[in-house]
Amino acid sequence: MSSSAPTDQLVIETEQSLALILSKAGCTSITATSLLNSGYNTIASINSAVNDASLINLLIQIGFAPADITKLKDYFKQPNQQQPQPAQQGMTQHSLTYVFQRAEPSAQVFWEHLQTLKVDPNSILRLPSGVHFLGNEKKRSSLFIRKCYVKLKELIFADFTRYESTLSPSTTPSTPTSPPATSSINSAFVVTGNPGIGKSVFIYYMMWVISQMKATIVVRSYHSDTKDAYYVYTYDQHVKPVVLRTLSHSDVLPHLKDKKTFYLVDSLDVSNHAAKTIVVSSPDPSKYKEFLKDADSTRRYLPPWKKRELDTVRPLLYPSVTQVELDQLWNKWGGIPRFVLEKAHDQEFQRTLDQVIPTLDLDLCVKSVGQEDTQAPGSHKVIQIIPRDVPGFAKYSQMELRFSSKYVARIVVRETEKLHMDRITKELTVPRFLHSPLGGSFFEGVVHRKLQVGGTFKRRLLNNNNTGKESDVVIPKPLPSVDIKSINDISKPSSATGAYLLPTYSNFPVVDSLIKPTQLFQVTVSSTHPPLMQELSNIVDQLGNPPNVDLYFVVPEDMYSDFKQSATKLSKQVQTVTQYVLLFTLASNQ
Repeated sequence: MSSSAPTDQLVIETEQSLALILSKAGCTSITATSLLNSGYNTIASINSAVNDASLINLLIQIGFAPADITKLKDYFKQPNQQQPQPAQQGMTQHSLTYVFQRAEPSAQVFWEHLQTLKVDPNSILRLPSGVHFLGNEKKRSSLFIRKCYVKLKELIFADFTRYESTLSPSTTPSTPTSPPATSSINSAFVVTGNPGIGKSVFIYYMMWVISQMKATIVVRSYHSDTKDAYYVYTYDQHVKPVVLRTLSHSDVLPHLKDKKTFYLVDSLDVSNHAAKTIVVSSPDPSKYKEFLKDADSTRRYLPPWKKRELDTVRPLLYPSVTQVELDQLWNKWGGIPRFVLEKAHDQEFQRTLDQVIPTLDLDLCVKSVGQEDTQAPGSHKVIQIIPRDVPGFAKYSQMELRFSSKYVARIVVRETEKLHMDRITKELTVPRFLHSPLGGSFFEGVVHRKLQVGGTFKRRLLNNNNTGKESDVVIPKPLPSVDIKSINDISKPSSATGAYLLPTYSNFPVVDSLIKPTQLFQVTVSSTHPPLMQELSNIVDQLGNPPNVDLYFVVPEDMYSDFKQSATKLSKQVQTVTQYVLLFTLASNQ
């Protein structure tokens, strides 16, 4: 083998990349493994060997047929197949059609460190100082592993394991509106959800998981240093971590045709391949509509963050944000860490969130029921995609839309009521809208509006055998409404007896409103309504432990007759609370 090959030429670190060159040249007499083991690990060394009479015999000795040597020699004479220049940042696809570059050193360092990274007791995966995910210095160096990440990974890998063991991909189709056949095997997943919840972070987490398996990953990410490039995170013949890069899709095809390869794509177009594929994307079906047409592709939804997750991660990764600031932003924007932690101190960004709210109208909300994309610019900042469990469907495969908070819902409903009260009432007569979370918010707004002027309502006592007596109840017109932020506000002097107390925070438990001293109201369009024992006890405490407290479940007409008491065993203190179902007739609100 020639010793004159430049040391800065492209090193062929993987069998697949060398196999691609041999395949393009039409060589069949020797394998990429044999060439690598014989020391031919650069384009320059192979090019020199096939053009040097003194070295051709060495190639023949390792199994290279003379005819194939001629084919490879002719291949290198073709336009754009000459001996390459040293790898440089920003090479064009035309100049790099047959070989990988080494990736930037920062990506190599990231990949090396990922191999030995451990999760700390707080579920944080933290790279060393100065090392960033994907090797991009603008990206994070640490991440919080959510429980839903782990659960979703387990579900995806269960399918991947079955898929690898099959001879060919499944051909059983499934649709979003019908449960998938039990025998279907998914080899490709689109993971979507609200912007800012950590879909890219899920890709980073999956890279760490796969690195522990020592498997090859092809990554195509908008967040890589070269966003249009394919990065191959793999291992050389000595199992040393190696990162290669190419701008050519054809160069990675040998990897993507291999079922053992993992293909991870973030926010870029993608096509279907045999490789096990995970795509993360914004909630815009047009971006992955064609991809999901493949019978082996399916979709999963990541949920917004729970408050306790944000509370956990704040002091660990966002110590400059105080707990008070987080609480305030949570009650406006819900569980989106980009909004409530990353951008907590960006006042201009916070203003843009408020500016989105007036763009939401009744038509948009009605049309959005059952959809993941509301079609309104920026609407996903204040309308959230919530995964829901549906019997017969895989976990995280079904979703519904909700306003991000009571704060958002109240503004949208209030502004709509000013102009279209009659239309709200009309739309709420349609069960599909009424019993959706978005429709439920409008129903709740109408209920509050009516309760604040008082009136006579039909109620039925809730008991174990559903034989409660029906009667009329008169709710006097209360004093003006008072906003409250916590249970402790109930006992404050500002929350006067007879006032209509209206919780403004999304995590206010059990009730949607109350009139002191003894009337509690929970507005619901759902048949499931388990009372929260401790929280209800705390409310009774704040009311001064009166001997009788009435809890009204306010429901629309189509739920009143069949509404039952929750089977939850009541605590001793909560047993003093009398539960009723209260009929709210939309026609009476005209």
